[in-house]
Amino acid sequence: MMQYDYLVVGSGLSSLVFAALASQAGAKVMVLEAHEYAGGYGHTFQMGKSAKFNAQLHYVWNCGEGETVNQVLKKLDLDQSVTFERLDSDGFDRMVIPGYSIKIPSSNFELIDRLADLFPDQCEPVKTFLRLVDSVAVGLDLIGSPLIASRILRQGIHTLKVAQYRNATLQNVFDEYRLDKRVQTLLASLWLIFYYRQTGFHFSPG
Repeated sequence: MMQYDYLVVGSGLSSLVFAALASQAGAKVMVLEAHEYAGGYGHTFQMGKSAKFNAQLHYVWNCGEGETVNQVLKKLDLDQSVTFERLDSDGFDRMVIPGYSIKIPSSNFELIDRLADLFPDQCEPVKTFLRLVDSVAVGLDLIGSPLIASRILRQGIHTLKVAQYRNATLQNVFDEYRLDKRVQTLLASLWLIFYYRQTGFHFSPG
């Protein structure tokens, strides 16, 4: 009977990456999958003769040269065959809410400007809210990186923000920054598909 070092249940992208890296390192790995296709949310399927659909995956961050996804692909010798197209930085999404719509840019600065045009009295609350998002993102990155004393001293305030808001909900923070309900609606609609995935931010939407 074959003996395995690792048994991986499910063949989503993370599972496949782990299995491939473990196998490269000399481990014996078995991957189990109930579906007919491997890849989890990353697989595509076809209906009819020409209509092709993606199961779920649509945004990928940190895939530029030297960034996390790129480094993993290089370890798997896939960086030349798995490539990415940059989304339209001027507006990769468009949110339509009764009474107004807005194209969502990749830049927080541009997003602030667009929100300020829609809601002039909300410029400062939005700025401070997005600064907090960026600060916590830096703190999370710092916590997840090798501990370097000089970096912790230089950026320690960001790790304090992570601790301060570790149990906060998104509504808690909206209320703290006194964001207008219309701005809350827009930012909440973006949260799970944009800020959370981009930053790993912990505010739960509940």
